[in-house]
Amino acid sequence: TGRPVKEALADSAYATRPNLALARERGVLLCAPWQSKDLSGPAKGGKVKQIAKEQFVWLEEEQAYRCQEGHRLDFVRERLYRRNEKESRLSEYRCAASHCRECPRRAECARNPKTGRTVTRNAYEKEIAELRARMATPEGKELDRLRKTTVERAVADSKGHRGQRRCSARGRRLAAGGRGVSAQATNTLHSQQTGG
Repeated sequence: TGRPVKEALADSAYATRPNLALARERGVLLCAPWQSKDLSGPAKGGKVKQIAKEQFVWLEEEQAYRCQEGHRLDFVRERLYRRNEKESRLSEYRCAASHCRECPRRAECARNPKTGRTVTRNAYEKEIAELRARMATPEGKELDRLRKTTVERAVADSKGHRGQRRCSARGRRLAAGGRGVSAQATNTLHSQQTGG
């Protein structure tokens, strides 16, 4: 279109740390539901799932976490995390083992109370918190509802009626061209249906 994207509305698959970093770098406001791993509640085999990281409070001024029982988790080390051929640095925070051993919630919090509970923090925690807060507002919920009835419907139409479940061309350039033609056909069809 010749104009930079200011806002991007996507599903939870796009709400990732690398995408948040790219959006920040390019000045784009990413709106997508953040799907955190809910580790709380009952697990298989009668075991209790671990308390989720989101239930720990980040103390910005002290650069530490605080657990629900009021104990601090202080920085202990930085480590590399590798996934899908990408590396990112994680800062690790740990609660003193003496607190975890005596804690009434140790069974659901510290996998190994003898070493203490650990929590990791990456470089994009601020963006993740902002995204979660943004999507929890009435406006964010309305955006997500709009996405489900517009974007998701168009994607389903492309897969179901336009043969876009997989690309028959080889190479990025040809694949992008095929997808572009399909998008143009979808937009033309939509314009005819809405009179736009």
